[in-house]
Amino acid sequence: MSDPGTSNSRKRRIASAVLAAVFAHGFWERRSTADDSGDAAPLAAAAPEETLESEAPYRLHFVPMGLASYFPETSGLFAAVGYVYGKLGEDPGLRNSSATLVAAYTLRKQLILSASSNLFLLENRLFVTSELTFLHFPNYFYGIGNNTRLSSQEDFDSRSLLARVRPMFSVADHAYIGPALQMTQLDMLSTKPGGLLATGGVLGAGGGRDLALGLSMRYDTRDIPTSASRGVFLQADALFSSKATGSDYNFQSYTFDFREFFPTWHDQVLALQEYAKLENGSPPFFMLAQLGGLSLLRGHYQGRYSDKDLLAAQAEYRVPLFWRIGAVAFAGLGEVAPNLGAFRADALKFSLGGGLRIMLDKKSRVNLRLDGAWGGDEHGFYFSIDEAF
Repeated sequence: MSDPGTSNSRKRRIASAVLAAVFAHGFWERRSTADDSGDAAPLAAAAPEETLESEAPYRLHFVPMGLASYFPETSGLFAAVGYVYGKLGEDPGLRNSSATLVAAYTLRKQLILSASSNLFLLENRLFVTSELTFLHFPNYFYGIGNNTRLSSQEDFDSRSLLARVRPMFSVADHAYIGPALQMTQLDMLSTKPGGLLATGGVLGAGGGRDLALGLSMRYDTRDIPTSASRGVFLQADALFSSKATGSDYNFQSYTFDFREFFPTWHDQVLALQEYAKLENGSPPFFMLAQLGGLSLLRGHYQGRYSDKDLLAAQAEYRVPLFWRIGAVAFAGLGEVAPNLGAFRADALKFSLGGGLRIMLDKKSRVNLRLDGAWGGDEHGFYFSIDEAF
């Protein structure tokens, strides 16, 4: 759940953070839901999604929970969650499938309702991810481009529905590829009088529907997806929207997310990420690539900078200190532009910061995250149960 636009991508990344916290909690709680031997259900090495392995076929585990988080885009966030995981078959080599229901409300009066699933079928040869999310999300719009000002902030209120499904087939060890279908419906409820959105000077200011078809590929060798210490993750997507697919807009979107993790010294880890999103055609403002947020260049409000193309890279160094306490330091560079030829080295935005980690479960390395980040004229604080990447 993590790629597109200026308003919808922000919502989806926040929903993703909630779901990541749910997966993390599932890891934390697995000791109480393991089989009668009392052993914890082992984590699947290099599983394509953040799921657990259960030891008994057809045995489903249910984890209800509540959680609280904080992000600049939401202020305080409170959620009720139901998480189900288990193997959908008798073969002990099957990977674990999962389904999640989330209802979240924020202090900014934002509502998130989400249902998602990650299913391994046909003896792990078929991996299907699906999501259905409804959001009522009062938010901010700063304009489009790499040089927007904080003083240009204008309030708007929207309601949106996201549905997507990716059935991917195994083509090699740790590699899956398959078709992708994604639908986004955005209804604008209110805008700032006299603002860019109210005057119709921005494509998509009146809302609309995007229906995209495409191809998705994933390669994942991480040891523990939620907090990797070694391995590689690659997600690549190509999506095509047009009148022929049922979309109100004509554009193409290509997303590339590459991450690599290196163990260094005394359980310390160097984590690297390169991310690119490139769009052709005429995407609406709510499907543009965007910089910032809780995952990509922390310290910048997500959506402060948005355009058709985005390039970014970031690094994080993770150090255990004592007991269950750890620390991280991170830095990143990124930029948005209307096309690849418009990127300039002297226009790069930066992110610098650090944080603390409290390990909730040593075996699955689930961490409580508290980060502070600075991005020049912005800063942000983040409290969650998921790593940034």
